[in-house]
Amino acid sequence: MNKQKLGLIIFWVGVVYFFVGGWLINWWVVPMYKTTPLGQINQTVWAPGGPLFLIWGFAPIAGSCLVAIGMSLHTQTKKTWMVAIASVCIILIAMFPETMGFSVIGFGLIGLFITLLFIAIVWYWGKHRVTLMGPAKTAADFQLIGYIFFFAASISVCGLLGYPISTNPGLFFPEKVIAAGSLTKMYSLGIKIGVYLVLGFFFNFLSVYKAEKSRD
Repeated sequence: MNKQKLGLIIFWVGVVYFFVGGWLINWWVVPMYKTTPLGQINQTVWAPGGPLFLIWGFAPIAGSCLVAIGMSLHTQTKKTWMVAIASVCIILIAMFPETMGFSVIGFGLIGLFITLLFIAIVWYWGKHRVTLMGPAKTAADFQLIGYIFFFAASISVCGLLGYPISTNPGLFFPEKVIAAGSLTKMYSLGIKIGVYLVLGFFFNFLSVYKAEKSRD
């Protein structure tokens, strides 16, 4: 079996794993966790920490990594190892201890890095766009729009977790959220983040689609 066929197999395995384990099965598993006492769940195959629980829990991340690795291998790129290393890093980060406390400095640095990287991306995007012609420029414009929505989502996550206003505190301070009666605002912000992400992915899809069609 050559690398192209192997890559395509990995891609479709990732698609199925991602879609079934990361989305479809949630319609049954999530309500079960919400309505069933933990003691009862621990007596089933869905016990937290068990094999099936881990397979389900890692489906969105591991599935998406398989999709990316598979397609990279299918296109016969020599840089598939880079995608594989990035995937390993993503999974390792997901395995960070769940007992990590809130760090003002750490959270602030994350926001700083996101902002600086966004500005750098836009700067070099502009330098690259002036070299493009025709449909390629439109593809680049879609790409930038996608970046804007992704940045809006990332900044909104900062607000969701650590909003610096006493009447609308972030979820890093749950007792303050409850005391301020701002849970509905947090829920609303979560939906907005989801919409930003959908639009970000949508415009990035339009970007790669337009770029591909421009070569036809």
